[in-house]
Amino acid sequence: MRVVWELVGVGVCAFLAAFGTWFLVPLGEGSGCVVAELKPGWICIEDVGSLGEAICWVDARPRREWERNGVEGSVLLTDDAEEDFEGLMAEAFERFTECDAVVVYCSGTCESSEAVAEKVRELGLFAEGQVRVLEGGFRATFLR
Repeated sequence: MRVVWELVGVGVCAFLAAFGTWFLVPLGEGSGCVVAELKPGWICIEDVGSLGEAICWVDARPRREWERNGVEGSVLLTDDAEEDFEGLMAEAFERFTECDAVVVYCSGTCESSEAVAEKVRELGLFAEGQVRVLEGGFRATFLR
């Protein structure tokens, strides 16, 4: 009988957690990103699809974070002092030739994503506005 009550308790806790999440982040509200408030070169997660079909996701976080939970198919391109940026750029270059656009993200609001995006722009592979920094960083990728 104890097992049954424990299962009921777990079920109730799961339901309350799901309901609480739904209540705090209602469906359809998106990221809360406001286009008019974005810095030039930034983009809201809801608008990434407007850049084209083949998006290259670039993770500007440290390698250990990218390996743990980077966006599937993303490339690591970080200005972390422990990494060889030029080597990472060479690895990413071939992927970039297959993409319509690049979206760079890091941990929320970090400066690495802007620096990395600027270096990708300097390659000259993409049209104006096709290399963007993701508002909200890694957390926003869960909304895609």
